[in-house]
Amino acid sequence: MKKSYALFVAGLAMSLSATAVTKTADKTVSALEAQEMYSASQLSISNRVSNRPLKAAPMKAAGVENLVGGYEGFYDQIYENDPMKGRLAPYFMKGENAGELEITRLPYSDITMKANLSSDNTKLLIPAQNVLYRESDGKWLKFQAVECSVASDGTITMDKFLDNAEGVIMEDGTIEFPENVVFSYIFDDTTLDDFSFMWVGKYVSIKRYDYLDFVESEWIPVGKGQFTDGWFQSQFFNSVQGFTTEDVDVLCNAKDNNLYAIVNPYKSDYWTELESYQNADGMPRDGYIVFSVENPNCVAVRPFVPCGYYVDMAQPSQTDPNPEPDPQMGYPYNVEGQLHWYDGQSFDEIVADYASAGAPLSTYNKATRTVEFINLYFGYEMSPLASVYWVNSEQDRIDWMVSKFIMPDLSGINGVEMENADAPVKYYNMQGMEIANPAEGQLVIKKQGNNVVKVVM
Repeated sequence: MKKSYALFVAGLAMSLSATAVTKTADKTVSALEAQEMYSASQLSISNRVSNRPLKAAPMKAAGVENLVGGYEGFYDQIYENDPMKGRLAPYFMKGENAGELEITRLPYSDITMKANLSSDNTKLLIPAQNVLYRESDGKWLKFQAVECSVASDGTITMDKFLDNAEGVIMEDGTIEFPENVVFSYIFDDTTLDDFSFMWVGKYVSIKRYDYLDFVESEWIPVGKGQFTDGWFQSQFFNSVQGFTTEDVDVLCNAKDNNLYAIVNPYKSDYWTELESYQNADGMPRDGYIVFSVENPNCVAVRPFVPCGYYVDMAQPSQTDPNPEPDPQMGYPYNVEGQLHWYDGQSFDEIVADYASAGAPLSTYNKATRTVEFINLYFGYEMSPLASVYWVNSEQDRIDWMVSKFIMPDLSGINGVEMENADAPVKYYNMQGMEIANPAEGQLVIKKQGNNVVKVVM
């Protein structure tokens, strides 16, 4: 089906005030389109980032697969015109060789760098490397880590080119680079005496986003619900009257009976026909939408949960007006979910802030079992917390992006199931013999109260 609306990718503009607040570097920044170069004389400690992740004890990573995913990055901004303002949103992919990673959006979306996990799995090494050839001037743009020193007046001096930027992998998943090391993009003929750069960032720390590790055995089936999507149908229709409602399976979390999951909301034939990227070979189509009804006046959709729907994130540019399709998994959420799970606000705090501003929130009507999701945004694989929404031909946000969900009839279910959740767990093999400590990967029978299921450990 032909799209009626275009994508708009914003920063995390979730503020209720007139000034938008960007929490991460979700804007696309192209190195090919960056023209201006800056000199070392413009460097100083002008904007130190104070809310970088906390330090923790070093640990070993089991392998590069533990590092794959989206990250939030912090660094000291040391020149005034820095477009990223001390924030990064890099994405790590597994490289072709053993122990190798590929990193993009650090900060440029059109640059992919090579990196390596150290042999003892405690450090990430990003070597100096040519990353982009600019035909306009016949020069190579190079990633270069530089050791620096800071004078008492805040002036920064570049002292030594380094073979690698070495980041220590911390206990909480943070990768922290030394305070006296600067990441830079320079041309390959740049010297320390005549240091000019396209972008620099000092004292870089990056931390993997808090993806939901969805283990279905930790959730309880509670029946069928009716889901009307507004995150992605909004691109195809001129009003909610064109939306389709579908029956979906619903799960309740075994430890939190206010936390629900819509199972495979975009896996039906309807979505396959609506979006051709759903048919791509090898693309997983399983996914969830996870939300909390703990406060019925503030229903929060959890970020960092893949939903199974793919969005073409290819964006035309001056250098590539007709890009190849770039289908990426969608990560739907709402503002309430970002404020609660990412910013750490309580539901009561969110309700109070929105009430004072006269702004609406997503709600749950227990009498009609209806959840109305508003304040909708979605991210994508490379940037799961990007604030993406749909705009019309005048670039105005369409104001009817609403999702609705009719919950299953939960009367008589929650009490029994939650009682099961408190019961002791026993495991049995396929022959019915009880097992004290099932092995990882073993198929077993799990019995908890009167609930019996087969699970893989």
